[in-house]
This record gives sequence, structure tokens and C-alpha cells, in this order.
Amino acid sequence: MRTKILLCLLMLSSCHQGSKSADTTKNPIVAQTGTTPDSVPEAIKNEIKKKSFQQRIDHFDKKSKMFNQRLWISKSFAKSSDAPTLVLLCAEHVCGESYITDYLDKLALPTGANQVAIEHRYYGKSQPFADLSTKSLKYLQVKQALADTALILKYLRKSEKLSGPFIVIGLSYGGDLAAKMRVAYPSLVDGAWSSSGQTKYIPDYQAYDINMTQTMGASCAQSLRDVTAKIENIVDNDPEQFKLLREKYFVPNMTHKADFLFGLVDVAAAAVQYNEASVLCDVFKGGDIIEEFGSFVKRIHDEWPYKMDSYGFGAFSDISSSGPNASIRAFFYQQCSELGLFQTAAKDKALSVRSARLDLNYMIDGCERMFGRKFDLAKISENYNKIYHNRLIQENGPSNIYFVSGDLDPFMSASINPTTGNITNKNIVAVSIKDGAHCSELSKYVDEKSPQSFKDAKAQGIELIKKWVSEVKK
Repeated sequence: MRTKILLCLLMLSSCHQGSKSADTTKNPIVAQTGTTPDSVPEAIKNEIKKKSFQQRIDHFDKKSKMFNQRLWISKSFAKSSDAPTLVLLCAEHVCGESYITDYLDKLALPTGANQVAIEHRYYGKSQPFADLSTKSLKYLQVKQALADTALILKYLRKSEKLSGPFIVIGLSYGGDLAAKMRVAYPSLVDGAWSSSGQTKYIPDYQAYDINMTQTMGASCAQSLRDVTAKIENIVDNDPEQFKLLREKYFVPNMTHKADFLFGLVDVAAAAVQYNEASVLCDVFKGGDIIEEFGSFVKRIHDEWPYKMDSYGFGAFSDISSSGPNASIRAFFYQQCSELGLFQTAAKDKALSVRSARLDLNYMIDGCERMFGRKFDLAKISENYNKIYHNRLIQENGPSNIYFVSGDLDPFMSASINPTTGNITNKNIVAVSIKDGAHCSELSKYVDEKSPQSFKDAKAQGIELIKKWVSEVKK
């Protein structure tokens, strides 16, 4: 997306960390490790080529029109003609060379692999249509995205002469797709690394609110509840103060009350999801809590990519496929039509820091406001779970998949990991990272100063890639 470090919204699920400033004093997420990533040895020059691949808009209609899908290829680290190829699924972001240099370089060096990054349909410049109107978004579906990847893998085999094993890698939604490729196209994909991949689609995802509340701790969670209650009272009963609050929080035009409340809590959630709850909790240690929370919002606005105006269903009426919020609108559509995972308020108030009005009805109403149609999300999510997630957790389900979750990640309950207790497939490897957040092991900032649990999870993934490659070549 246009916001290039970590993106959260309703989707608070993205992991891509782009090339924002390397000033680690301003970005607490970077400061967590205190350094930028290790560089590739100067003796190895990574030559990356951009390609354009013609895809069908609808893979299930032979008369379908075509569109151009972007991908990036590097063969610089390959050690043999049958070297493995690491394929990164960029998912809900504008893709580019940085996906190779930020994420794949450190995996390709020890495995001697080729590298490929694929831009997801409807994101960046891989646009099937000129706009993102509801009609145009019809083919933004998981099954279409999986079919896109399958055809590109065939193209890489034939035209790029990449004859070795294919290992598909993804973060968050991309991690979900990576795992599902082993279900849908096991003959094309030899292994998959799913970093915080939410393979189970849950429309009413109260677990996010519960996890956030527990991670914050009792005192901090109560302070956020108090702020929410005071602001909710102002929103409902004092129009002039509500106007002043919107100006203070940089959203003068966000007049929808629930959208405003949603934006407030999800700016806070950005800190919690990425292991920076202390940044939020420190603001509640003195003074007027509304003023203190306002200073926190300002800090987020100035230093992080999370803006209050990036939240709320009323914010994305622009249907341009090249507009500043195009990726966000596209991912909202995916949530409304298939993925779910709406961060709703937990029904148990003791386990919630969100306004009670932020329930599934609010989310469904928001989808209708944004896209002008109703979605049978519950039925569609259930069907996807039967086709994919349920097969991933079968005792003899798909093999050669590495699932990684942080034990502080609010999306953990939608993933496959030891903490959730759903590792019933004996053919996979799944780990929970101690003190890990969303996609911690593949963060571009993981280095020798990172927590040992982060480094161990990454190292284990590299060894699994080597094992899978060895088994294929036998």
C-alpha cells in the first residue's frame, strides 16, 4: 500500500515494512532492534528484473479478457541451474524490488535460491480494470489470486528456465495464500512459509479485541476504556467538542460517529499489534487522558503510517485504481466479500477495549455503505474454510508448510500454531514466537540484536527450505 511500513486498518493485518526513514529514534518499531537490516555482501550484486505477465481476468472463463500482472525476478544468488526459487506473494500491497531486497535476500543467500516477487491482482499497477468500482472488483477473489500464482509458476518454469523446487512465502494475508497454494496446487509448489497467515476466515473476529486487551495489561486496558467512554460521550452529546476532537485527531471530515470511534481504537491497536503496547500505555501515566491520548495520536500521525483518516468505511469512496487509498479500498472489499476478520468488540466487556457499537452489524453496514451491496460473508467464509483451512488441519493434510505466529499477535487465533492448539496436521511445522508480534520472524529488521526467539524462527524456516529442496531433488 501507499503507507509503506506496517499497515493496519480494519485489516490491521499487513506486515510489509518499506523503506521509511532509517532514523531508529523516531520509529519505535525500528528501534526495537536498534539497527537497519544486514546488507547483502558487496561482492554479490542483486540484479532484479521487472516483468509483466498477461493473466486472465477470470480464470474460469476461457473467453475472459486479459490484464497485465507485475512480477520481479532475481537469479543473482542461485548456485546451480536447478537452484530453488523463493516466490514472495506481495498480497495487499503495491509490490516492487523492495520485496526481494527486504524479505528474500536473507533467505536466498543461505539457500542459494532464485527470487521472485508477485504483485497481487487489483494492487499496485496489476489492475484488471481502470477503476475499483464494485462492479470492477468482482474478480478480486482468493481463488483467482491462487490461479494467478499457478500460471506464473508455470511461466517461470518454461520461459525463465527455473527448474528447481518452488517455495512460496507470504506474510499475513500473503501467508494465508502461500499455505493455500499447497492445498490448491501441490504439484507446482514444493513448500510454503506462512508468516502470521490467517488461514481461517472468521467474520466476527472478537479474538483481536480480547488479545489486545490482555496484551495491554489491566491498568492500561482500563485507561483505554476510560478514554473510549469519555470520547463516546462527547461524540454522542457534544457536537462542538466532537468537531474539536476531529480536528485534534486530524480527521475534520469524519462525521460518522462509529467510524471515528473505530479509527481511535485501531490507531491504538497498531502499537499493540507490533509489540509496542508500552508506547501506548506510557501516555496514560499522568494528566488528562483525552489530552494524553491526543498526543499519542499526533505521534502516530507524525511518525508512523497510521493515520486516523485511513480508518472507517466512509473514507474510501474514491474508486480510482491509482488513488492514494486504492489498496485499502481493495482490501476492504476482500474483507467484506470473503476474508472477514473484522476486529469487532468482544461481547465480554471485561475483555474489550472497544466501543460496544463496533460489532459485526457495524462492519456489515460499513461494507454496504462502501460498496452499495450486501455480502453473504458468513456463507462464503464457511465455504472457504471447508475448501482450504479444514484441509490444512486434517491429520494427513498437506505437507511442507511452515506456519509461524507471534504469541502476542492478535491474529493468532485465525492461524495455525501451538498456542491456538490446532496443530492436528502431522505433516506441517508450526511454531509460536515468544514475545513475537505480527510477522516478527520475517521483519526486515531482524538481525543479530533481535530477540533470540525471532532469530530462531527465521533460522528454522531456512533449514526447512533446505530440507524440502533436498527431498525434492532426491
